[in-house]
Amino acid sequence: MDLKERFVQRLTGFAKQIDEKLSAEEKQELAEAFNDLTLEIRNYFDALPDKLQKSTNELMKRGWFICFFDDNFDDYHQKESALFGKTTAEKNELLEQYFELKISEIEELIT
Repeated sequence: MDLKERFVQRLTGFAKQIDEKLSAEEKQELAEAFNDLTLEIRNYFDALPDKLQKSTNELMKRGWFICFFDDNFDDYHQKESALFGKTTAEKNELLEQYFELKISEIEELIT
């Protein structure tokens, strides 16, 4: 199983655990928080330069969600720009390395 599959599998497991522990009111609050976050991410994405939007969109179509949990959105542009000009294999390798390094932090943040 590759890193992306493991990550999705773990996220799904965490989502089920959270769903089982929350009341209906807490689920509503969580849904509203995710909605707000989604809107913030969308607004940020829309403000990116066209080239960066296209590159990000291409990565997402291949299953990569680019969110660098250790920094804020301002640093995203620099990290995403580092992927420009790389082959698909090189991008996959860089992202796999990044998420391998950060998987524990991401799991902790989610839970």
